Amino acid sequence: MARDLFDEVAKDKGSACDSGLMRRDDEELNMVVAIAGDWDGMTEREAKKEQQRRSFARVKIKRRRKVFSQPIEGKKAMPSSSLCCLLLLLLISIPGLASCLADHKDDKSMRKLELLLTERSKNREWKQDERFSINAAATLAETSTSLSLPLEVEEEEEDPPTPTPPVWPEVFHASIVQFRNGTSSLVDLYYDWRRGRNANLIRKQLDGPQEVLFDLEYQNRTSFYFTKSNPERGCKKVDFPVGILTPDWLAGARYLGRKNINGFECRGWAKGQGKPETEDFVHYWARASDDLPVRWTFHVGEPMEMNVYGFVVGEEMAEEEWQAPGWCF
Repeated sequence: MARDLFDEVAKDKGSACDSGLMRRDDEELNMVVAIAGDWDGMTEREAKKEQQRRSFARVKIKRRRKVFSQPIEGKKAMPSSSLCCLLLLLLISIPGLASCLADHKDDKSMRKLELLLTERSKNREWKQDERFSINAAATLAETSTSLSLPLEVEEEEEDPPTPTPPVWPEVFHASIVQFRNGTSSLVDLYYDWRRGRNANLIRKQLDGPQEVLFDLEYQNRTSFYFTKSNPERGCKKVDFPVGILTPDWLAGARYLGRKNINGFECRGWAKGQGKPETEDFVHYWARASDDLPVRWTFHVGEPMEMNVYGFVVGEEMAEEEWQAPGWCF
């Protein structure tokens, strides 16, 4: 009997060595030798005591075999408490996972989670972690809802079937860069619907402030073009068939849809017949979020593109600037 036990332990020790598991070289063999004592010459009472001693030695051997089955040094398994903390952190970072666990806390997946959290706690050395793991697993579903942070998805506002075209304020000042006939100019547009007038102060690229061309337009359909600093250039008077644009001049325009203009999400409208006849007279683009003008283009043979860089509602031009000079009359 003792020999069989000796061979069994020696065989297990060899397997443990081959597999790289932890072992203690001599302690088990010493226990086996202690078990394999001589029964001869013992009384019945001594034999019972010896049997108890040997049973206790067998228990110690089994415990040591259980220790042999643990991972090798340096590769210790993660405690259940650490696993639970990691899961809680994931729940905070991934709200969708918390919601999923909350919705399925009674199904098989939740029970598997509880088993996973408590599996390592069965070992005596993780007794304290066992209490934490069981409590954490029991309350995980209850706390997952409070940990869940719903994602707010900003949905882009859709246009109505036929958006209403923008309406200009009655008084404003717009700073514009104009492109026409291959040249660029800075334009200060002053719109004053209340007094029935409109002004474009045009300065070509690299011209000085004194070279500003004034374009004064009035509701009586008369316009004056002149340069104040150079009377010799004279003054040009033009009568137009229509007066200045009304604030709702885009009413009835055809909607063009959305388009990115100069980096802004814009909505566009087309109106009138231009030159050539296949072109619309004007394409007007306004920022979708607040209807501020971004660009409009007139198709009058050579397109004239107006890019708005500033728009101030209520700003007016000085009153003396509205008066055309005497050489215009």
